[in-house]
Amino acid sequence: MQLLSIIWNADPVIFRFGPVNPLWYTLICLAIIIVSLVVTIVRSKQKMSTADIVSFFAYSILAAVIIGWFLLRNEVEIRWYGLLWAIGLFLGMLVMQRALKIEQCPPEWSDQIFFYAAIGCIIGARLGHCWFYEWHLNINHETMLGFTPQYINPYITHPLRLLDIQEGGLSSHGGAFGIITAIWILNKRTIKRGFIWIMDKLVLGICVTGACIRFGNFMNSEIYGNPTDLPWGVVFKHNGDTWASHPTQIYEMLYCLITLAILWTLMRTKQIYKYVGLIFGIFLEGIFLTRFIIEFIKLDQEAFESNFALNMGQLLSIPFIIWGIWLIYRALKNAKNSEQQLNSTT
Repeated sequence: MQLLSIIWNADPVIFRFGPVNPLWYTLICLAIIIVSLVVTIVRSKQKMSTADIVSFFAYSILAAVIIGWFLLRNEVEIRWYGLLWAIGLFLGMLVMQRALKIEQCPPEWSDQIFFYAAIGCIIGARLGHCWFYEWHLNINHETMLGFTPQYINPYITHPLRLLDIQEGGLSSHGGAFGIITAIWILNKRTIKRGFIWIMDKLVLGICVTGACIRFGNFMNSEIYGNPTDLPWGVVFKHNGDTWASHPTQIYEMLYCLITLAILWTLMRTKQIYKYVGLIFGIFLEGIFLTRFIIEFIKLDQEAFESNFALNMGQLLSIPFIIWGIWLIYRALKNAKNSEQQLNSTT
């Protein structure tokens, strides 16, 4: 018998405006790019090469064009979800900076890691959602690559729709793939301390960002669980529900924060950052193993998942769980070997 439930009826939209005037948008973007360049030069305390300046402008203009594709064509909605994404990225950057400071790393590394990770996360999350979750029953019998599939993905047949972000859709697994790709490129180009070494620092910030994003899902009344009689069940009235459901967004927010607390405590008390891959491995288990378990009480995001023994979120989590186990095993094995070598020389 249900003793208590929370009625949740928050409006996901904070306010609306637009479409944006093209001239004002161009002037604002130029001002932001120039100010950002000046701040970067001042903070780095060294002269930037011509190639670095050109690269900075190229990336900035590309970002402005992608964002402008949306802002210049549509009414703009400022949503809690987007705001919490931005807050999460900012807080994640601060946590990552603290982690880098512990090992006395150059301050400019935090800017580089944050830039690559943020771009990789956003692009990967968008592509991941469109590829993993946008498969719909092919009721119009459309052909794709020369045959008529049972399910069809509109983003494959119309790739420019990827830029229509007003339609929504971001995938945490896609974001993970995007971050991994971006950091791999960064390590090859600049830092060169090792991909896993960088991820050990970055995932601490990702925990905070992930917690904010999941709270954004809660504000959106989306991606929640099966009906429940538990006292903390939530009635998502904004969706027209009259029954209480598992607030799995809050569960996932909590396991992000708990994972951060465990990692930070082990860093400060056990100095586990000395064992490359251990932080990253524990993070993968804390995030993706927990995600795998919680998926059993979550509603399927798309209809096609009802035909699977495991849903898409669980299938995508398995490689990360295996990778995390291997990283933990390797880090502990290397730590044990190092201790044995030290003992043998004393």
